[in-house]
Amino acid sequence: MGFMPHPVPRPQVSNASLPAPATARREVRVALWPIIVVLYATLLPREIRLDLGGLQFFADRIGLIIALPYVLKKIADGAIRFVLPDILMLFTGIWMIVAMSVAYGIGDGLIRGGSLALDATVGYYLARISFRSLADVRRILILFVPGIFLVGCVMAVESITHARIVIPLAEGVFGKLPLYVGGDAVGFGASGTEIRMGLMRAQGPFSHPILAGLYLASLVGVYSMAGLRGWPKLLGNVAGLLCIFSVSSAAILGLILTYAMVGFDLLQRRVRELSWSLVVSVVVVAVVIVQVASDSGAAGLIGRYLTLDPSTAYYRQLIWEFAGASVRVHPLFGIGLAGYARPSWMVSESIDAHWLLLAVRYGLPAAFAQGGAVILALFALGRASLNVPLADQRLYRGVAISLATLALMMFTVTLWGGALGWFNLLLGGCVACAQRAYQPLDKLIERPRPRARVRRIRAPHMPVA
Repeated sequence: MGFMPHPVPRPQVSNASLPAPATARREVRVALWPIIVVLYATLLPREIRLDLGGLQFFADRIGLIIALPYVLKKIADGAIRFVLPDILMLFTGIWMIVAMSVAYGIGDGLIRGGSLALDATVGYYLARISFRSLADVRRILILFVPGIFLVGCVMAVESITHARIVIPLAEGVFGKLPLYVGGDAVGFGASGTEIRMGLMRAQGPFSHPILAGLYLASLVGVYSMAGLRGWPKLLGNVAGLLCIFSVSSAAILGLILTYAMVGFDLLQRRVRELSWSLVVSVVVVAVVIVQVASDSGAAGLIGRYLTLDPSTAYYRQLIWEFAGASVRVHPLFGIGLAGYARPSWMVSESIDAHWLLLAVRYGLPAAFAQGGAVILALFALGRASLNVPLADQRLYRGVAISLATLALMMFTVTLWGGALGWFNLLLGGCVACAQRAYQPLDKLIERPRPRARVRRIRAPHMPVA
């Protein structure tokens, strides 16, 4: 019997290094200041803008334009290895330009589609190249805390005093923001006030209270599970809780959903029979049963029992009905910025569902591509969190919870401005954190293997006895 050596145990190493091993490619050094600048730009009001030849350059878009040469250079240097979500996001940007060109011609299509594609892709790739390690993720979260905490405090003051602070100041310097209908400016928007339960719906620097509340609510998942200590963790979680001053059902529902997922993650550590796959399956089955058994479906049920204003929920049902009909008529390229066909008494052409808006404007390919990138990022984060130390595992799952909260609420809310910029940055960060769970593209391509040469071994000459 031959000697069988005992297997050498593999050392337990933290998965703190996000990029591929250095043996596969040379390491590219990146800085954190570009993503910090863009993150803070998402907290500035849309009134802070430059108007050049009828084109509006908002603060977050200016930040992305400044970061674009840096992003392109780092990608050319090999800062990331492309995985499937990267391809899907690039496809989304290209399809936006194609769809706008179909609707408005090559010239206008390049201008309108290019600006929208810039918003959708540059922030994503900036996050992809910036998150080089989990230490970088935590540094960025710490550097971002003062801004979000200040925004939350301003919203609390606005809500209690029933007086807007940030938007009027920005309007006094840069003027009121033009109101667009069908892509054309028709006047100027007004920052009104709405009182609910004795509190004004605060919006801080954002264009709408719903965006302000949902932005802050989505921070709770990552800040509660990132492994931060002391004041960064405290201020990050307090900023998330201050979303209640938006008095928005979407923000409050998002906050409840976030805490439910955080609580379930803690519970499953103690109950071995529980798993994320089990809870996802139960939720999917429950939604299907409600959709089939009830007259108004899952959306109607949520509107009646989980919103502060049921009338808005009924209007959202009508949006899904008529905007969905527009998608069925124009499934490939959408209808651009034009209003969808609807009854005359539905005055507003807004679509309060981001995934539906993508399909209406740019067609189903854009909606499926970006939605697919989100789903792949969430699954990969789940896989990546299985074989890492507890602190890293909680960070992975906290980032996934923040992204899942936004993605789910985007069925009832349309993101734009700084909130949309935050979503794209968060999605890119999630893919960066999970990239070890993906197969690189070169591994997905089957290459012909060279035939192994068979070496014939002659039997030794045996003398005849």
